[in-house]
Amino acid sequence: MYIEFRLPSGAGGAAAGMALGQIRKDLETWIQKYSIQNYRTKIHKYTYRLSLSDSKAYTHFALTWEPRHTASKNFSFVNPK
Repeated sequence: MYIEFRLPSGAGGAAAGMALGQIRKDLETWIQKYSIQNYRTKIHKYTYRLSLSDSKAYTHFALTWEPRHTASKNFSFVNPK
């Protein structure tokens, strides 16, 4: 399972870069606030993926995620098959 943030396309990638920076700031704040230690991130096409080590961490994320930036509000939980 992972959390996927959608990045905007267009503008030669500038919009995606700006959104990615905002998402990373919000994630960094959340990770520090809740002392999250085991996680991975990955950029895949126009998405930014966050993988957490424990399935309970996804519930914790859903209950505590308070993004400051608009780009960080555009996410979904993905369970690949």
